[in-house]
Amino acid sequence: MVIGRDIYDAFPRYPFTPPPELDGRGGRVPVIIVGGGPIGLTLALGLACHGVPCTVIEPRDSASFGSRATCTSRRSLEIWERFGAAQPALDMGLAWTGGSSFWHDHTVFSLAMHHDADQKHPPMINIQQCFAEQFLIDAALEHPDIDLRWSSTVTGLKHDEDGAVVTVETAAGTYGLSSDWLVACDGAHSFVRQSLGLKMKGTSYEGRYLIADIRHSSNHPTERRAWFDPVSNPRATVLMHKQPKDIWRVDYQLRDEDDAEEELK
Repeated sequence: MVIGRDIYDAFPRYPFTPPPELDGRGGRVPVIIVGGGPIGLTLALGLACHGVPCTVIEPRDSASFGSRATCTSRRSLEIWERFGAAQPALDMGLAWTGGSSFWHDHTVFSLAMHHDADQKHPPMINIQQCFAEQFLIDAALEHPDIDLRWSSTVTGLKHDEDGAVVTVETAAGTYGLSSDWLVACDGAHSFVRQSLGLKMKGTSYEGRYLIADIRHSSNHPTERRAWFDPVSNPRATVLMHKQPKDIWRVDYQLRDEDDAEEELK
């Protein structure tokens, strides 16, 4: 079995294009979206479908690397379909409806999500986040109302009752960009949230995991599998998902005393 890095190295890289603001041109934009991941790109597509121009600020120059958020729900597929971006993910993704949980070698729980002939899409598909992002990028590049600005990082933010002004750093220089609305789609450790003193609300669970994408050809059905206190990882858990292109996503929990570098070997 080999780590599937070569599969993920083939994604296109997008060049930095100097925006008009670097030359003192350009004006106020309706919406700035900070972050070009799945949420930011989905929002951009939704706005564009309603005729609302938006500017997406993204530090990277390509889709993200690896599986990351690998499970995509039916509701997400329905949203992408409304914006004309679902079919590539449906064509590649692996549909699943259930899963099993094990304690040692014993099955202790079986999950079965509702699915019948009245449902157009499966309750879940497995598709690596990098592929889903690339499909969304492809769709976004088709919309003239979406301005994707690669290799650009928001480093400053001011807001008032009229809107927001962000400072954007690039290799070609720093510029300011004004907007009527600004949306933070830059992750749980969001710069925008920190600047505004906003907390990410919700439930979190403590734990350290090594996450590996491993190439392995298998006819095992697509399902979510979780092992608790298995022989391979005593006093911890292992989660496994089958993904497209013969890649298995393995989440291997580390115990408090485990050294991450040693376990990675």
